[in-house]
Amino acid sequence: MPTTFEALAQFNQPHLDRVSRSFAHGIRQLSPSLRAPVGLSYLICRLLDTVEDASWDDGSQQGEAFAKFDSFISAEPTEAAVRAWTAMFPLDLTVGERTLLEDAPRIFREFHALPAEDKNVIAGPVLSMSRGMNHFMERKRKTGALKLTTLTEVQSYCFFVAGVVGEVLTGLLKLRSPEAAKRIGGELSLMKAGRFGLFLQKVNILKDQRVDESERRFLVPSRRRLLKSLMNDAREAMAYLEAVPLADARYRVFCAWALMLGLASIPAIERGFVAGSVGKLPRVEAMWLAHKIESRIGDVSALRGLFEELYSRAFQPEPAVTDTESVEAPAPEILAMYRGQMTREELARLLASV
Repeated sequence: MPTTFEALAQFNQPHLDRVSRSFAHGIRQLSPSLRAPVGLSYLICRLLDTVEDASWDDGSQQGEAFAKFDSFISAEPTEAAVRAWTAMFPLDLTVGERTLLEDAPRIFREFHALPAEDKNVIAGPVLSMSRGMNHFMERKRKTGALKLTTLTEVQSYCFFVAGVVGEVLTGLLKLRSPEAAKRIGGELSLMKAGRFGLFLQKVNILKDQRVDESERRFLVPSRRRLLKSLMNDAREAMAYLEAVPLADARYRVFCAWALMLGLASIPAIERGFVAGSVGKLPRVEAMWLAHKIESRIGDVSALRGLFEELYSRAFQPEPAVTDTESVEAPAPEILAMYRGQMTREELARLLASV
């Protein structure tokens, strides 16, 4: 018998609390019918993150792990098959990663027990993420390092490892909200959802730049230019947030928390980078921010005011970029990896929107 959404949400939450406190807080704000598939989607993506981040001794094993994952999404695997997959992973994983892998058989079982509409929304973007990650990790496996040299490459990388999540979220909301469904082709578009994901991932790679480079992942070709592109992503993310219907207030809280926390963290991240450490927003400031969001969630103009306040702090002074970089069209093989609902033309425009 399929797990109820309430029981699934209860299963997801301890894992979410271990692997991402900030997203765990946001997901907890959602209604149960949305919280369960969103939380499960996030755990599936965290399994992919573990494939990407693990310290594989043999690069071919990583490629095999991605391929096995794809097969588990395409057709329900046996528990034995998933156990054999998890046994492939290196031993030096975090407690959260190891615990998540131990529950991988249930995670895939729960995914295949979802209603068909939910599965269809999740599967395409997740397969896109897996293929994109494998594409970029193949470069690392061949040369011993992953080095992104243009903003277009950064856009592509960020889209496949995070931007596709915006499509999952928007699709799951559409299935549950008639008012949101009316806005999907307009102001609540998949392209804006993708820009939201780009914003969040760029914040992450700016925060983790020194750690990533110690692991031979050079994801920031120009910090100033990346910050400049982040400004545009933030504005598109805010436009997406403003388009969320008031009837879906809990989803609006979820989006507002992710966007505002990202913006509020940028000054601390920049101070940490200068000091040679990983900058994080102090807990007391995060609690203040959560209160501000809750008190303004029903008033779009008040949310816009909070956004502008945080935006001015995040980009003050505005990042100075003295040279220019022409924006290249994404390579055809990049576009071919995508399995979601946008057209190729829409995806090409999104990846060139730096």
